[in-house]
Amino acid sequence: MNDKHYEKWKTIRAKGKFHYVLFGGVIRFGLLIGVGLWLGGLPFDENLLSNRLPITLGVCLVVGLFFGITMWSLNERLFKLHSEASFEE
Repeated sequence: MNDKHYEKWKTIRAKGKFHYVLFGGVIRFGLLIGVGLWLGGLPFDENLLSNRLPITLGVCLVVGLFFGITMWSLNERLFKLHSEASFEE
């Protein structure tokens, strides 16, 4: 983790894990991927609002939840390693 990412993560971290997982994982990642996959399949689907939309969004929102938790954990680990390295210098 470089100094710029470290400072940015300090700001994100201050908002909390719940905020990051909800907005960074579920909404930004999960919702955008879900809508993108649904829109990408529209040319091949005769019914615009088929039952595929809720299934696609549901799966992608759950994947977004796991993505947010994983990225939080990874960034926290890198943040702590950077903090320890900066402390030792």
